[in-house]
Amino acid sequence: MHIHIIGNGPSKEYFQNTPVGAVFGCNYGEPKIQEMKTVFIHDTRVFHNIQREKKPFPYDIITRVNFESYANKLRQMGYIPGNVTYLPRSIREKSTGHDALHFFVGCKDIEEIHLWGFDSIHSGDMSSDSRDKIQGSAQILKLLPLWQQRFKRLGICARRVGKKVIVHQENDRSFIL
Repeated sequence: MHIHIIGNGPSKEYFQNTPVGAVFGCNYGEPKIQEMKTVFIHDTRVFHNIQREKKPFPYDIITRVNFESYANKLRQMGYIPGNVTYLPRSIREKSTGHDALHFFVGCKDIEEIHLWGFDSIHSGDMSSDSRDKIQGSAQILKLLPLWQQRFKRLGICARRVGKKVIVHQENDRSFIL
């Protein structure tokens, strides 16, 4: 089975569901990508924005168990009509993308994990459309080396368990993490 994780960087515009697989987003997701049904939420600011917007969130959610109170409150208010799944407590990563990658590396039936819009991995570009979607979101440049190092280690872990992580860039370029 193949899955695609769509980050928030500029290269997500090159997403193609090839090979065909389930599509997951980060934080607020991407409405232009019809196949996206579920997003990973790593940041409480997303939950605060959902409440401020006062409209139903269009995706199912995978989030940390310690955000259960936020999710339950928004469910009761009718702002999270979809499913909410909680990550195992052992997943305590550095970003939403790290959470998602760690989660799927641990899934037995996943063979390939395709990353789109993770420009910080391949170019160091931390541009993100999250700034426009999430009040208070800001890229912290000093985190870049930590993020890159953690993605690299997750790629090594994936190879150890027989999975391939493919990072996609512009112009049909990609590489194995």
